[in-house]
Amino acid sequence: KGSIEECRAMAEKSIADRSAFECFASMVEAQGGDSSVLRDPEKFAKAPYSGEVKAERDGYIVKMNAEECGIASVVLGAGRETKESSIDFAAGIMMKKKYGEAVKKGETLAILFWVMRSRPESHWSMLVLKKIV
Repeated sequence: KGSIEECRAMAEKSIADRSAFECFASMVEAQGGDSSVLRDPEKFAKAPYSGEVKAERDGYIVKMNAEECGIASVVLGAGRETKESSIDFAAGIMMKKKYGEAVKKGETLAILFWVMRSRPESHWSMLVLKKIV
């Protein structure tokens, strides 16, 4: 519907006036979801366990392997191994750095969240994430 600049302006306007958010909320509702959690994030389930993935050295984020991130998510409980598998909505990965960003040794790259207390695979997830960023 126009040039790149015009389309960018339309997108920015829909974000600023919240019409993009309202459209998203109505899509969530149309699929049987509870859009109230979008308006009040405190309604989301909270994972009791978390761990940070730290940068082992100074440098830049030069790659991110989406497949490996997905595998790590599944191990944490945030994804499905099979179509019958359930999803734990409290589990997941919060990426703290983006592709191309500079990082210092010890900085947090990502935070992992999981629910099951004895989940040794969570350590595996941290190793996978260290390998892919």
